[in-house]
Amino acid sequence: MKFVISPPITPLTTGPAMLLSLLLILPHTALAGTYHTAKTKLSYLYSYDGYAVAKLATVDTDDTGCSRSDANQYMAIEFEEVSGQPKYSALLSAYMAGHYVKFKSRTDDCIDWGDTSIPVAYRIDVYTE
Repeated sequence: MKFVISPPITPLTTGPAMLLSLLLILPHTALAGTYHTAKTKLSYLYSYDGYAVAKLATVDTDDTGCSRSDANQYMAIEFEEVSGQPKYSALLSAYMAGHYVKFKSRTDDCIDWGDTSIPVAYRIDVYTE
């Protein structure tokens, strides 16, 4: 008996349909803008129901896309996300140990904070020096 296994051919894996599906996905991934902070220590850490806010010791000059005039001085962590609790644990550990952190956020990915908004981190890097 001879078996031949070949990958299934579907309309989305060939020709123009594949190109169209890639073009529909790209605006939501690779073309999305990101906001990066400089390596900094944390001045304060505020905890609320559902999220925490870190105040950065070093103010960044990049535009976050959020409405608060000094939004580049703050970063939020949402607890509802799957990665929210581990990010908060890393942030709390860094704050307590006095370590440096770096944040990454998507431009215009903001959370309401009072009557303004601040950026939400999707990545946190912790440095010992």
